Amino acid sequence: MNKTILILGGNNFFIGLIKAAKKLNYKVISIDRNKDSIAKYYADEFHKIDFSKYKQVFNFAKKKNINGITTHQSDVGVYSVGYVNNKLNLSGANLELSKICSSKSLTRTYLNKNINQPKYLILKNLKNLTNKVETFGFPCILKPSKSSASRGIKIFRSKNDLKKIKNYKSEPSNKEFVLEQFIDGIEFGSQVLVIAGKIKKIFTHNDIFLNKKTPVPIGHSFPSKLNKKTQKKIEAYIANLAKLLKIKNSVLNLDFILGNNNKIYLLEIGLRCGATCIPDLIKHHSGIDWETIIIKMAMKKKINTSELKNKTLIPVAGEIFLSKKKFVLHKMIIPRNIDKDIVKVDLDRQPKFTVNTFKNGTDRFGYILTKAKNVYQAEKLCKYYKNKIKFN
Repeated sequence: MNKTILILGGNNFFIGLIKAAKKLNYKVISIDRNKDSIAKYYADEFHKIDFSKYKQVFNFAKKKNINGITTHQSDVGVYSVGYVNNKLNLSGANLELSKICSSKSLTRTYLNKNINQPKYLILKNLKNLTNKVETFGFPCILKPSKSSASRGIKIFRSKNDLKKIKNYKSEPSNKEFVLEQFIDGIEFGSQVLVIAGKIKKIFTHNDIFLNKKTPVPIGHSFPSKLNKKTQKKIEAYIANLAKLLKIKNSVLNLDFILGNNNKIYLLEIGLRCGATCIPDLIKHHSGIDWETIIIKMAMKKKINTSELKNKTLIPVAGEIFLSKKKFVLHKMIIPRNIDKDIVKVDLDRQPKFTVNTFKNGTDRFGYILTKAKNVYQAEKLCKYYKNKIKFN
């Protein structure tokens, strides 16, 4: 009888992960609170369950006698994964680690002065927020303690920005917030694999943002533009971080900023793969199937050294499709003369469907990946061809 893996999530981000698990001959069970999740067409079983409800997830996992559990490209299921791993003694992040990394306030206080991070203040509520922001100092950034896809993030660069507070809304689950020093510099990220307490692979990438004023990532590119000396510092920083958090088996999605003072600051840490095209970009850049690696780690299956060796090093860039206004998408029109430069272009769903006004990462409706001779050209081509593709 095939072993069973439980995947927490059922939207389009999870299709590649499900396919990777099935290719390894595992029985795949997917759960999501959305009964119409696309995963039901790919998984062996699909069940309508809110995977943020960790006790419900555990009871279901125990009933199904699963052999492994994972989530993907979102922090929502991380705590549930850790809870089930502890209860059933499975491979992956444990409950303590999942608890720390599922909360921005716990992450900050746990690491505190043991690692370089922005000055911060934990807020138990939003009462007198204007006074708290003014006392803390400008520029600063407000983040809900529990959120993903850049939801609820507000930047206050001066007193003029305090008007944003009047209309500020956050998800009901957020009872704590983190007010952080806003660091000027270069934002970037790293995808990390830790097995048996040892770092086995690091991919450092560039982040592409909507604009300079909006800290919402809309894409990434490989390889890193940072010099080799800085990348060595990043590797040492990550090694120290993994040691402090006592990470045994997990993939990590790390967000950093290289300050103008040339210091590295940790912005966020996630116990899952990064989103916004990351798995596809890693595959086309290096030839490494990151989603297969994630499944193998969750199922405690040996990962051979050859699987983590770069097969290629192709400069690639990817961006998501987004819209400034809500509309119904009937068709995607791709000009014929751009096929050779595009690695991949796809919609998140089959037309026809409604595209929402872009507010955060969950409002994407597709993506484009491009390759080139260098990463700068790959990013330039990505933006150029993204604008050439039309929708009606």
